Amino acid sequence: MRYTVLIADDSKLQRVIVKENLKDIYDVAEASGGQECLDLVEHSAGKIDAVLLDIVMPGWIRGAAEKAGVRGVSKDSGDRTHYE
Repeated sequence: MRYTVLIADDSKLQRVIVKENLKDIYDVAEASGGQECLDLVEHSAGKIDAVLLDIVMPGWIRGAAEKAGVRGVSKDSGDRTHYE
């Protein structure tokens, strides 16, 4: 069984780099904005196992991760935001 990782970043270059490094091990989905990320998580029927998330991208609303069921730890620019 292969796990699915969702890469959510508004930078296409970042998504391409991460996808290239993960695609041989994981199935990879991509989102270029906050709402797209939330929609994919909410409609994935539990098929997304992990989300690599840029929490400062356009369309991202703090608190939205909890609503969508995204849990874990995110680090950005030294600011640590915990979703648990």
